[in-house]
Amino acid sequence: MILFKRTEWPEMTHLYKSRSSIVLMIEIFTMIPTDAIYYQSALKKYETTISYLRLRYVLRLVRLISDKMEPRAMTKPVTLIRLVINFLIMVSLTAATITAAAHPYTCLLNMKAFRGNCTDTDSYFLNYYIAVERITGKGFGEIKQHANYDNHYTRIAITIISFLAYFILGYSTSKLVCNIITKDAVSFAFLLNVTTIKNAIMDWKYRNKQTWKNYHESLYNACISYFRVIWMKRKCSQTRTLTEDIIPMIMFREIYLDMSWNALKHSHLFRREDTCFLRKTAEFIQHIFYAPGEIIYRQREPKTSMVYVTNGTIQILSKENGEAPIMLLSSGTCIGESSLVISYPSHWTIVCKTYCELEVLRKRDFMRLSAIYPSIYRNLTKRIWKRHKKAKHLHRVLQAQWKQHKIENADVITVTFLKRTLHQLLKNSNRAEDVPDEWDQSCCFNVAYLDLYAISEESENEVDSIFLRKHFPVIFQDSSIFIDGWRISMAVIAIVSVIFYPIYIYYCSELRRSTHFLIYTVITVLWCVDLYIQLSTAVKTKHSTLSTVSSIAYYRLSKTSFLIDVLSALPFGLFFLVIKGKVTHQTLILFEFHKLLKIYKVKYLFSKIETLNLINTIASRYIKTFMISFLLFYYTSMILYCLVCDDRIGCSTEYLRQLQVHTRLNVTEKKNIVIHLYALASFFIADITYFDFLKVINTFQIVIIIIVQLGYTFVTICMLAFMAIVETLKEKDNHRYKEFINSMESMVKDFKVTVINQKRIDHFLKNNYWLNKGTAVLNPTLFPNNMSPNLFSLYRHVLYGRFLRHIPFFKGLEEKIIIDAASLLSVKNFPAGEVITYAGEVCKEMHVIEFGYCEMKCKDRKIMERGHSFCVVEMCLQIPAFYTVVTVTDCNIISLDYTVYSQIANKHREFGEVVSRTLDECVHATDMDFILEECDHVPEEDFTFEMGKKDISFRHFVYNKGQRMQQKTEFDIEFTGPKLICKYLLLRYTFTAYGRFLLIWEISRCLFAIVTNILASFTKLCSDCDTFYILAALDTTAWVDIYIRHHVCYFNSIGVEASHPMRTAIYYWKHGFLIDLIAALPLDYLVEDKFKMYFRMNRVLQLHRAFSFIKFINDSNTARSTLFEIAKYMPVTLLLINYVSAINMYMTCDLQAEDSSMNLNYTCAASNWKNDYIYDTASGSTRVKTHTSALLLTTTNLALIGFTQISIEHVLELCTVSMMILIGHIFFIWITARMVADNFYRKSNLTNYQEAMKQLLRFVNYRKVDKNIKKEIIHYFEFMWLKTKGKELKSLLNSFNMAIKEDLLFDMFGRTMQQSSIFSAAGKSFFKSLLLEAKYEVYIHRAIIYRVNDIHGYIFFILKGNVEVLGPDYNKLLLLRAGSLFGSLDNCELTRQTLMMVAKGNLELLKLSSTYFHAVLSKYPTIHAGFKKLTSFNVDYLENFNSTEEIIIINQEICRRSHHKENNHHARRTNFRRLAKCHLTLSKVFDETIYLQIWKVFVLITVCYVGFHWNMIFMALGKPGVTGLIISYTMDFIYIIYMYLEFHITYRDEFGTVVRSRMFIAKNYLKRPLGFYVDLVSTLPTEIVCLAMLRYEHVWIVWSRTRVNRTIRVVHVLHMLRASKEKLHVNIIVMRVFYIICWISIILQVLTVILYMFMEADQMTRAGIQKGRKHNLTKLELLAQSYMIIVAASTGTALIGQKVKFTTYSTICIVFITLTFRFLITVFIAETSATLEAINQCKSTYKQFAHGLERYMIIEDISIPLRKRIAQYMNLLWIYHRGVQLPTLLFEAPYYLREAILNAMFGFHIRRHKLLSNFHVDLIRQMAAEMDVLVFFPGNYIVYEGDIDGCMYFIHSGEVEVISEDTLLTETVKKVLTTGDAFGLRQGLFGDVGHPYTYKAKLHYYATTRVCELAKNSDDDYCLKCGLKSLMRSDEVAKPSILNISKTDQWETGCECQRQWALKPRRPSSGSRMNILMKAVAIHALTRLHLMGLIFGSYEINIVISSTRQKQSNYQY
Repeated sequence: MILFKRTEWPEMTHLYKSRSSIVLMIEIFTMIPTDAIYYQSALKKYETTISYLRLRYVLRLVRLISDKMEPRAMTKPVTLIRLVINFLIMVSLTAATITAAAHPYTCLLNMKAFRGNCTDTDSYFLNYYIAVERITGKGFGEIKQHANYDNHYTRIAITIISFLAYFILGYSTSKLVCNIITKDAVSFAFLLNVTTIKNAIMDWKYRNKQTWKNYHESLYNACISYFRVIWMKRKCSQTRTLTEDIIPMIMFREIYLDMSWNALKHSHLFRREDTCFLRKTAEFIQHIFYAPGEIIYRQREPKTSMVYVTNGTIQILSKENGEAPIMLLSSGTCIGESSLVISYPSHWTIVCKTYCELEVLRKRDFMRLSAIYPSIYRNLTKRIWKRHKKAKHLHRVLQAQWKQHKIENADVITVTFLKRTLHQLLKNSNRAEDVPDEWDQSCCFNVAYLDLYAISEESENEVDSIFLRKHFPVIFQDSSIFIDGWRISMAVIAIVSVIFYPIYIYYCSELRRSTHFLIYTVITVLWCVDLYIQLSTAVKTKHSTLSTVSSIAYYRLSKTSFLIDVLSALPFGLFFLVIKGKVTHQTLILFEFHKLLKIYKVKYLFSKIETLNLINTIASRYIKTFMISFLLFYYTSMILYCLVCDDRIGCSTEYLRQLQVHTRLNVTEKKNIVIHLYALASFFIADITYFDFLKVINTFQIVIIIIVQLGYTFVTICMLAFMAIVETLKEKDNHRYKEFINSMESMVKDFKVTVINQKRIDHFLKNNYWLNKGTAVLNPTLFPNNMSPNLFSLYRHVLYGRFLRHIPFFKGLEEKIIIDAASLLSVKNFPAGEVITYAGEVCKEMHVIEFGYCEMKCKDRKIMERGHSFCVVEMCLQIPAFYTVVTVTDCNIISLDYTVYSQIANKHREFGEVVSRTLDECVHATDMDFILEECDHVPEEDFTFEMGKKDISFRHFVYNKGQRMQQKTEFDIEFTGPKLICKYLLLRYTFTAYGRFLLIWEISRCLFAIVTNILASFTKLCSDCDTFYILAALDTTAWVDIYIRHHVCYFNSIGVEASHPMRTAIYYWKHGFLIDLIAALPLDYLVEDKFKMYFRMNRVLQLHRAFSFIKFINDSNTARSTLFEIAKYMPVTLLLINYVSAINMYMTCDLQAEDSSMNLNYTCAASNWKNDYIYDTASGSTRVKTHTSALLLTTTNLALIGFTQISIEHVLELCTVSMMILIGHIFFIWITARMVADNFYRKSNLTNYQEAMKQLLRFVNYRKVDKNIKKEIIHYFEFMWLKTKGKELKSLLNSFNMAIKEDLLFDMFGRTMQQSSIFSAAGKSFFKSLLLEAKYEVYIHRAIIYRVNDIHGYIFFILKGNVEVLGPDYNKLLLLRAGSLFGSLDNCELTRQTLMMVAKGNLELLKLSSTYFHAVLSKYPTIHAGFKKLTSFNVDYLENFNSTEEIIIINQEICRRSHHKENNHHARRTNFRRLAKCHLTLSKVFDETIYLQIWKVFVLITVCYVGFHWNMIFMALGKPGVTGLIISYTMDFIYIIYMYLEFHITYRDEFGTVVRSRMFIAKNYLKRPLGFYVDLVSTLPTEIVCLAMLRYEHVWIVWSRTRVNRTIRVVHVLHMLRASKEKLHVNIIVMRVFYIICWISIILQVLTVILYMFMEADQMTRAGIQKGRKHNLTKLELLAQSYMIIVAASTGTALIGQKVKFTTYSTICIVFITLTFRFLITVFIAETSATLEAINQCKSTYKQFAHGLERYMIIEDISIPLRKRIAQYMNLLWIYHRGVQLPTLLFEAPYYLREAILNAMFGFHIRRHKLLSNFHVDLIRQMAAEMDVLVFFPGNYIVYEGDIDGCMYFIHSGEVEVISEDTLLTETVKKVLTTGDAFGLRQGLFGDVGHPYTYKAKLHYYATTRVCELAKNSDDDYCLKCGLKSLMRSDEVAKPSILNISKTDQWETGCECQRQWALKPRRPSSGSRMNILMKAVAIHALTRLHLMGLIFGSYEINIVISSTRQKQSNYQY
């Protein structure tokens, strides 16, 4: 420690945080020799005490824990090896600590082990084994077999330790899931997207079977090929957008420059430019990838970009046919340079031959550089034009030469010359300028720019599919069929080797030596041949193809897989044989175990199966799980065999003796021994007491068993984790959609949306879910984001291009116009009965019907079908629609927006001409003015919705009802030919799919199927039993169901309901008839009795209907409660247990007759395990007891929980039980994985909001902002979460189509606006147009909406609440109520406010832009004129003068609550008045202070939680005693006081007002869900009935049972914990852990009482438990024993070691408890995973970003030093700031809070600045509100010399070096800027001026580590406009001063800038225009501010940056 404290190195000051003081104190404490002090000072010395005092060394592990908690490498993914090491360290150290603590105690009690004494290693390792067994739940069962642990306290301690199994399994699994899920998230998201796209194409195919042609199939194949290339080449990594939310933009610019360096330096245009210009240019270069066949340039189409080929091969196609390739160019080719300046068409078509990675610079992006670097742009333009003129001149010369020499094959000569020259350049690596111009028969070729092209190598043109080089040494193609076949063969051989290796060990002694030699030789040769083939297989890297053996070997040696192959090929066994001499075959085979490492080759086999198929991927994961489980048992049995058996001396004598004692196996047969050991291995994983294996092995072998325990546990955890990841990622989008539905339901409930609109929302969301799982709602840009532009355009053109031609404007147009339009259109799905467009509203889109039917609401009621278009002319003319269009069926509507239409018309002139000509033809016969006049009078139609289907259970066979003869004709028309016979078999009525009859029948059928399967397995085998007839009746229902299913209606592909009986029958025959028929066949009636069970298995197929129904309920359920998640898996579990137990019983027992009757029963052998559970064979049915015993054993084995010791003596029994354990192991892994998936992303919105709130509070605390501001932040966001659930209203509504969105907005806000006197004359269309751009905002009580001198351009409308209007001197002017308007009422973009607006209570507003408001207003002349009249005198606010009944009621309620007037109580109902008079007249109302909150918590803990356990204990024990009575009734009295106080404690209403009225308080208490009535029920003295039973013996039992109503109070604790964990400002860990612990303790307590009651009644079970004890158990001891059993069972183990015989009812109870705890374990793991995800949500997101960025930089070959710098920065940013630059929640805060926080943090920089301090204080605070923060660390560059970023920087704290870059390798430090300095003032003033120096955070060696931060203004124009407007309007400008700033100044150092710049204050004359302009110049120079922070040494740098340009938010890399 001394060395560590005195040692420092340069990186220590900032790379590593200082160690925590608590850790140091603990380490110092561990140095105190407490054991020596005790030994010297104690009179009587105990060795046990000394041993315990030495446990102080365990505390030193705190250093390891603290180091592990500190992240070091956020960019490196967590490897499985690291997780294995962490797990082993955690479990081994925990077990060692427990062993060290328990070992002396066992010695003290003289509890010796079965061998040795307390001082030898046997006892220690035995205790260590027991500790590991308790922790992991893996072992040989009851610990009492291993050592004498009869002491009561010891058993309690072991029971407590058993709880560690909960946390070890739950925490380890959850940790593994959270660490690995980010790795698989990208690939699974890609697979889900691909699956969605494939399903969309196949759905389109299903709807368009008649038009599906070969080119549609080609499109599908092209999409699959594209995705396969992305999957293999890009590793599912898509081009993403980089933002500076995490990493500063300067670092991204370095990444961009590194990625584009080759392209820029290869280009003739950019190679000589400065680095600063290249760095800026690199920002605009897009890095994209194309699949083979995609077009880069199309012939005769204009070029618009420069393209550089980074990887791949492109080909130039012939001019003649555009198909024949004439030249191949490879990576390093640059084309299209001159197209950046000159627009000209491409002469060739250029396509990608292979997968290509391209760097593209668009012309529009290059033009943006001209505004930043105008001089460089001019030089580049001149250079391009000079090249162009030279090229034109040479072209004319060449044409003349062709003509002079009469050369006809000019193109051939040109191409030949190009190929020869490019090959020469490739061979000699010369520049094109060095190759002289070549004359070929008087023809001149110029080669000046040919070095821009790189012709492909010959190896890349090789067409052989197998060999790349055929001569020796042969080189194979990497993707050849031979290599694929060889790899698959090696995988199969590896699998066979792994399977047969244990068998080889078992029977090695029986094989000949020649056989051993043959096996050994074959395997070794195969492994060596595989090495040779790997060295002879070409490797394709990003930039080249490795085709030589040396290069391939060098590459392979860097891969871990090749090293494993080398290791597996080494003959270790041969080496050992040479060294050792003579060894056994078993030992030799064990030394060849490394050859099994080849099993990793199976990964390739599975990858072939999984490629681009989600179902195959999930199936392969399940297959892997089954294989791992089987191999786990298999190899464990091999290990056990090697421990007790040897091929030379055989098995140990002790093992054989124990085997003969416990079983009846023939030990002379090796097969029986192997089966026994395999079964023992399966018992090992379940910790079931069966065979004490520890008695037959020695101490060293116990260590091996411990290693197996740890290996078992970790493999189980890995299997569970990987399965949970699969299920979680598969259901991720499903959970996201259900979260979206929950958010919508919350929004609908909060805004009180009308019922009809609620139905529309519900119908729309359900329709989208069943259509595409909500993908169109959650991810509308799925297709363009996952396809290349070319492929997406082709996809849209093929699918929807022909529908566009149905629009008159698109008929006869060129294909390219159709392609452009198809790529820009939108496709939306509308449910039946939904409105597409309203009559009287301005059309914003034109529509075409892809499928379905729509109705035009007109007099003729026109029905439109597929291909019809509407709203075409109306949209083009921008006039209102004439008719309302409603969907009749589900429809897909193709829509083209007006903005898209304008874009296409501007791009393609011919399209605009066609549109104009068509419109002229349409309006030729009608006067245009007349049309427009009629449009103004189109009425706004109030459409009545009829959403959903009516409850029509039965439907007639015809579509429409007419005459009877017509019905008969329509019925008969379907029965033609062979179908005629069906006419007499089918009914004339059908059943609707949505009717109530079919719903009831489906539920009944599901229940019938479940009961059938239960009875089919256990029913009596006699023909005259009751169960026989029940089963026959259930079989009859199956046939009835088949007949009914023939008459169920269905919806066809276009959404029309088909109801004709013949059609429904045919549909049923195609979908499900066969499986229903097989499931209903009575096959068991055709065979003998002993085979009936097996032939009844076909009834299992009936369950598919039940499972489908459960799936339907699960998909429809959005509540996602835990109880529902458990309940949906319970039927599957019960049916599995039922069938497995029945099969097991039939296999191990025989049929015998009970008596002379025909009744048969199962009779098992005397030694059968089923008889061990039957406690009395003299009474009761043997069959029932046998069934019950089988059910108990099956349940315990499947659930892997052993309640009692079992005795299995036969081979068949061993096989069946081990198979049950294997099935249960896999089944419950699947159940647990599903539970984790159901809980992992639950309430993700809450988790994200809580994490954002934590980041904001951490940011505020770090800056030490005033605590009142902090409280205001917490209060505001807590209120916002209750109102909006963290979702922005606009983002939710954008997911709906325009009609629903407008109707919802009008329903939520428009009706309130209609009641305002300001808009009394407005109609619906006005409000709908206005509300589209309105923003909903909420303010809490006393919140400031805006202040005097604030500059903004918004108008606010009051929806709910009041606003106080304050003057400049804070005097109250007015109180605006709901319906009023205030803000910038002028038609100005920005205005300065003259009043202050403050919220009076909680306030809800609508916020609109002033310009948009007036733009909408201008379209309605009448409303516009009225508004102008209202604002002619007052432009600050407009008051609402309407006195509607609703507004009056609201304001009266607010007034009544705020003034607390008692006389207003008479306006309420009489019952509340009487209640108030009776109970609250003489009482006092209390404010909810901290003391009352402590009182509530005290009551909840003591009375509710502790009282629950107290009452449950006495429910079991009976008589409580005097003390128990006093405590019980004291709790009741305390709770009555709590109820009394609930009537007297104030609360806040929805308006934020504190309610003090006792009547309202009482009403609120009565209306609460868990309020007065629940408390009243839990307080009723129900035990009063015991007064009539005082003479009876069981009076106290009745007393304790009648007090069960007191346990209801515990719901308050659960409700409090649930509400607390959903708060924002709360410790998520503590609350979630308390919530889980509370639930677990309640369940444990309830099940303990249930088990106690059964055990107390069951004398045989009780006798078995207390067997071996000296005295009978008391009630309290029996209850404690029950609790221990429950705890042990809940952890997957058991404490009952004897063979206990249960009654039937006790067995059922134990089965129930076993299943409950098996599911409790799964729920615990699921909740732990969800909790860890909630805790680490920010870290997981950050790591996912870091891993993605690191992976992308590796793919793009970013330089290693830059990658290390980025990785180091991200690690440090997480360590010091948890990965946050500036909290995102800060931007969601209202303006006054954001201004208060940022002004308090960074505003002093502006106020202290010698130039900026002259501004008005209001302007300064508004400038401070626009600051941003960046974080830098020592050595990080802030800005480079010559960079133009338009930013000014202020240093908050720290030091910055000002560097002059003399050369590329040398630099000079000019100055060091410290805290308070600034730089970049001229760069903030002039947009085209670069920084004169490089600025870098200084590295300090001996300073305390702190973080440097930089802030910047995200809205640059805002400050400029603020300053200009304020100076133009302000009457008070403090200390005006004018700056004379020269643009040529070379030096600036912040506050010292007055040395170089002349500051000349002038006193401007009043009203001087020049002075105002000069002020504006000064503001333009100084108001574009950014605050920036650097971490450096002991200095913290905060820099304010001012930018002259808009910040670029989206960059492609």
